[in-house]
Amino acid sequence: MLLVTAAVGFAACGDDGGSPTGPTPTDPPVVDTQSDEDAARQSVDAWLLLLDAGSYSEAYDATGSIFREEVTAEEFRTAMEERETILGAVESRTLSSTQRLSVVPDAPPGDYFVFEFDGAYELRPNTRERVTAVAESDEWPVVGIYIIR
Repeated sequence: MLLVTAAVGFAACGDDGGSPTGPTPTDPPVVDTQSDEDAARQSVDAWLLLLDAGSYSEAYDATGSIFREEVTAEEFRTAMEERETILGAVESRTLSSTQRLSVVPDAPPGDYFVFEFDGAYELRPNTRERVTAVAESDEWPVVGIYIIR
């Protein structure tokens, strides 16, 4: 798993923070990465269940705002129907990798989890899907799905 981290440095007029009159050092905030990953994965799993059931309207409604700004409900439904024609029904899906990223192609900077799944479909038994979720209002809605193999 790739985790994006940032280092922040402080300078206080030559004071290294070690003197009694200098700034009080503070610990960096604790980030519960596993909790975020679990929440994002639960959101993605629930969304994929909607997709697999053909509930495209509900799946669209559960996408993130940046997705809905770029894709209409009708475009989404058409694309998912085409996807189903190409792949057939899902038979199995297994998580193969997870990445947490701050930048993903064609999207604004944010807090993303990218999940890749190895899937077996009725018409394509060896498929890899990439599903991306973004942190948005304390939730992790899906903002992208791609067939990459």
